[in-house]
Amino acid sequence: MALNRLLFWFASLDFGKLAGAMLITTFVFWYFILDDGSVLKNDIRRVGAEVNVEREKVKESERAIKESDTVKAQLSSLGDKYGEVTALIPQELPVSDVLRTISTTAALTGVNIKLQEPKPPSQRDILEEMPFKLLLEGTFSEVTMFLYYISTAERIMRVSNFSISLGGGTGQELGTVQFEGDLVAYRFVGKKEK
Repeated sequence: MALNRLLFWFASLDFGKLAGAMLITTFVFWYFILDDGSVLKNDIRRVGAEVNVEREKVKESERAIKESDTVKAQLSSLGDKYGEVTALIPQELPVSDVLRTISTTAALTGVNIKLQEPKPPSQRDILEEMPFKLLLEGTFSEVTMFLYYISTAERIMRVSNFSISLGGGTGQELGTVQFEGDLVAYRFVGKKEK
């Protein structure tokens, strides 16, 4: 019914008014009713951008998972190495065993022990350090062989704070050197209870 009235109204108009009405109708149709796909294109662009953001999030999550797996593998490897190292470090290490190792190695390499004195032990995290003051005499090769054998001994020992000086003083043969330093042996004591 309303359409019939609209059509009768158009029929009653002269050409100028009809052309004006058609222009207004075309303008209204063009800007408000006609969909040239730009709305869909904008929606597609927006959704595409959201999809790209989500893809980046997925890639970032995959990288994080890979990094997590790498960290887990490294942690497992460190745990295994920790087990290996703690197995090498003795849990029971009397001072007499360390002194015997020093004496045996000195006799094997030919150095003379002038001083072999234990110092008070100190605890560092899971290890107890057992330091010894050493004063040795021998040829340079004998002293270096002694240090090599001590540092590669089955029980973990480390030489620190040392000096090597030429001998040749009173009562010493020419060509001898004097080693003075600290030898530190380690004993595994585990973690402190809090």
